[in-house]
Amino acid sequence: MSFRIDPVRLSEINAEIKAFQITTDRDNSSLQRSVREIGLIAPPVLYETGSNLIIVSGFRRIQVCRNLNRSETKSRILPSDTAPLRLAQIAIAENSFQRDLNLIELSRAYRLLHDAEKNTAALSRAASTLNLPGGPAYIQRLLPLARLPESIQRGILSESLPLPIALELTKLEKEEGSRLAELFSTLNPSLNKQREILGMAKEIAARDDLSVWEVFQASAIQEVVSSDHLDRNQKIHRIRRHLKHRRFPTLAREEDRFYELVNDLKLEPGVQLNPPPFFEGSVFHFSLRFSRLSELATGKKAIDRILQSPDIRKFLT
Repeated sequence: MSFRIDPVRLSEINAEIKAFQITTDRDNSSLQRSVREIGLIAPPVLYETGSNLIIVSGFRRIQVCRNLNRSETKSRILPSDTAPLRLAQIAIAENSFQRDLNLIELSRAYRLLHDAEKNTAALSRAASTLNLPGGPAYIQRLLPLARLPESIQRGILSESLPLPIALELTKLEKEEGSRLAELFSTLNPSLNKQREILGMAKEIAARDDLSVWEVFQASAIQEVVSSDHLDRNQKIHRIRRHLKHRRFPTLAREEDRFYELVNDLKLEPGVQLNPPPFFEGSVFHFSLRFSRLSELATGKKAIDRILQSPDIRKFLT
């Protein structure tokens, strides 16, 4: 690798160009303590582009030097004729051989390689030599993440937005995808519930000629989201109920009626009777929790009351 090592004034470095940035970590506190006490161990790598010096590796190091009010730092400077693939390899290697990269960092690394090397097989080989995981299919799956809105990337990193949902949000308009990512990150439903919520919202939007985000702008949902009296699980439950009523009004009313009848039976704690979801299918679920024979006998009485209810029997036959 051909570069020269020179002191560079920080004012000469264009830190606004982040094309080669891999790292997502923004906490520079420990690095700043290290630089203050022992200095920079590895000089940043810069690239000459005419009148500009841009960062290939060392975004955090340069920011720390600025935070410490330093005017210059020793840097490794690559010449302007450095090949794009070589620049990508240097940016990635400075990260991938030090630690495991998260999904967004992997996506950024794959994107750099892809922009420099379009051939899928060659890209996969280049990734392998740089200690990056995954074959061609995995690389293609992660490539879009690097260009996702920041709100979606944050959701992926916090694990409040599973990868399958993040990829589904990329198919929406950028603004509504970002807003849904923020909603899911705030409420943090499980993967299955996120799929259910998003799926029903998309079906409602298609039926009623709305955008997906307009579905969530319904006053009933906005009141739930903004409520200070509901916890996260209660909000998720009420949003799902609203969407279910709107998407399947007849079935939702039937389900509500069923639960009203079950509540009227006043079943003992530990006894539950649930219908098949959306009344699709014929399998009902009865559960009984007990620790003593007397509680088991109580459960038997609950079954008898269920069987003797003419209204419940209509649902079961």
